[in-house]
Amino acid sequence: MGKFDNVKPGDTVYCIGEEEDCSGFLFMAACNGYVIVCPEYSGLENDFGRQLQEMCDDSMEESGVNVYLFPEDRVFLSAGETEKKAGQGA
Repeated sequence: MGKFDNVKPGDTVYCIGEEEDCSGFLFMAACNGYVIVCPEYSGLENDFGRQLQEMCDDSMEESGVNVYLFPEDRVFLSAGETEKKAGQGA
């Protein structure tokens, strides 16, 4: 069973960036060893369906959307686990 098997789109995951910074993002998918995430839109907290609709609209208008890919080993299910790993140099 994989680390992300019970994570659904819109759940918060925590990622370690290039500078070892830790940030929370919304999970979108896991694919071929990578995790696809996006930041949560202001005003759409806890409404991932509406956020996806806005992201789709922005994409169709070629306004761009913020979507990030992280290697699976830099994505965690809790902030505490992420900070601990970042301190060790993920």
